[in-house]
Amino acid sequence: MIRVLHLIPTGHVGGVETFVYGLARHLDPDRVRVVVCSLAGEGPMLDRIRDTGAECFSIDVRRGIAPRAAWTYLTRLRRGRFDIVHANAGGRKLKRLARWSGCRVVSHCHGYPFDRPANAATARELQLSYRAASDWLVFSCAWLRDRFEEHGPAWADRSSVIHCGVDASRFCDVPEEARLALRAGLGVPADRPVVGFVGRFTDQKGLPWLFAAAKSLLAADPKTHFLLVGDGPLRAYVDAQIAALGRENFTVAGARPEIECYLPVMDVVVLPSNWEATPIVLLEAMAAERPVVAFDVGGVGEAMLTGETGILVRHGELAGLGCSLSALLRNPARRRQMGAAARRHVQRNFTLDATTARIARLYHGLVDEGRRSRNTLSCTARPGAVDD
Repeated sequence: MIRVLHLIPTGHVGGVETFVYGLARHLDPDRVRVVVCSLAGEGPMLDRIRDTGAECFSIDVRRGIAPRAAWTYLTRLRRGRFDIVHANAGGRKLKRLARWSGCRVVSHCHGYPFDRPANAATARELQLSYRAASDWLVFSCAWLRDRFEEHGPAWADRSSVIHCGVDASRFCDVPEEARLALRAGLGVPADRPVVGFVGRFTDQKGLPWLFAAAKSLLAADPKTHFLLVGDGPLRAYVDAQIAALGRENFTVAGARPEIECYLPVMDVVVLPSNWEATPIVLLEAMAAERPVVAFDVGGVGEAMLTGETGILVRHGELAGLGCSLSALLRNPARRRQMGAAARRHVQRNFTLDATTARIARLYHGLVDEGRRSRNTLSCTARPGAVDD
């Protein structure tokens, strides 16, 4: 039994939290025991992780590691007797406390901070933060690994690229009657083409591009409807844009962990992000047989087959974004063809089973390495110990 503590940014809905939820569901509990710590309090995704049987707790380090948070964290580390701390979030102090408690540390780079512009000094500092007190680095896509290497020597023998995976069975084929019922429950008219957006309302997700494209699509076809699944600090901006374009053309569902209930309502999914690694929502949309129109940023192109599973558009090309969405909305046959190809692509290349197996092998390798290291130190310090 390997005991692993996962650190996640928040208890709310997000890509990292969804990734850890998938691991908690699929790792063999007889071989790997998962405990999850939210670094920004409680939330619905933490509750969903609890439903898998994983133990969860939360601290709040958004304004620094206060003594009470540090004490709770250390107490949990000691009580849990963890072999590995898998840092999907958290900086040097938390990882050093983990090492001080005897844990091996995996630093997992899911996309922040090497995926957005920064000067060389800042990038170098952020790189050091990832590497500090780490036994292994995991990158969610090759694009991130390459950006990491631009700012310092690579850890070629101490890092790996492990793409996120999704459980395609969560996104089974939804009959037309059920799909229409889902639309009715959301107040989406049955006869309207629907563009879907899933993500946090932040600068990263390219909301101005979304609403600029919406304006052009509505001018061409006033029946177009937009379903937004998300929430965040730019909620006021989103509400203002919706008011300007017409509230009757938009449905905002809020942040929802059960995304499999919303994707079937959408005809096309748009991903106009300014920066990304490999967003899980992209894989989820493809697993649900939804074609995706996305800006070609970060690791998005590693997951998509442009023209086959969706359409990639150069970042900032608003006309290309709008035209691609419009072309798919007008062509149901092509949407179905792309959607079917997208699901096959996920089932072949981005399964949660494959991701989980690679993570489990990494855990076992690090634990075995640690045991060998301790045995070597013991033999060196006390000759003849093996014979005692």
